[in-house]
Amino acid sequence: VVYRKNVVMGHTRLAILDTRNAAAQPYKNDQAMLVFNGEIYNYRELATQYLADIELQTTSDTEVLFELLNRMGTSAIAKLDGMFAFAYMNFVTQELIVARDISGIKPLYYIETDDAIEIASEIKSLDYVISREKLKDQIRVGAFQDSNLPYQNVTILAGGTQLTYSCHQAKSQLSTFANPLFFIDNSVFQRRKTQSLSSLVDELE
Repeated sequence: VVYRKNVVMGHTRLAILDTRNAAAQPYKNDQAMLVFNGEIYNYRELATQYLADIELQTTSDTEVLFELLNRMGTSAIAKLDGMFAFAYMNFVTQELIVARDISGIKPLYYIETDDAIEIASEIKSLDYVISREKLKDQIRVGAFQDSNLPYQNVTILAGGTQLTYSCHQAKSQLSTFANPLFFIDNSVFQRRKTQSLSSLVDELE
């Protein structure tokens, strides 16, 4: 756990890429700090393409992600190929960047109040408040779903979404950096519109 100014970041590491302490998290320097869960599959390619002028201190994807965010800000996120959820604090701009991979493989929850924001990969780490009404509804339906959590104040960050939080304004902004719909070949869709439902079912099976 690292405390710095008005920010606290903690991380329990499962070390896979570069198990040395040099790659431990929160990963930080004087200007920024990062906690990251997941794996960036194309981190070597990104390092070669965008960080060739930097002498990297580790062989971890964490350091590459950190340096990309330092250099490119939110525009780095769409370049990532992998499964990830991260929170990156830039102390110079006083801006927090939070993002979750397009498929939502790695979980990410948050609570935003008038003057603060809490983020975690597990709800038990947050100051959650149970909603009795939502809980009754979910028990009646017989299922708990991410999009309808049984809490008054917890929000799940959707896959392919980034959250930018301004510490100066104590306000967040959500935007989509990737969506599975982006990858649909519309020509295939148009061609199949003329097919019958039964033939489409047969093709799917």
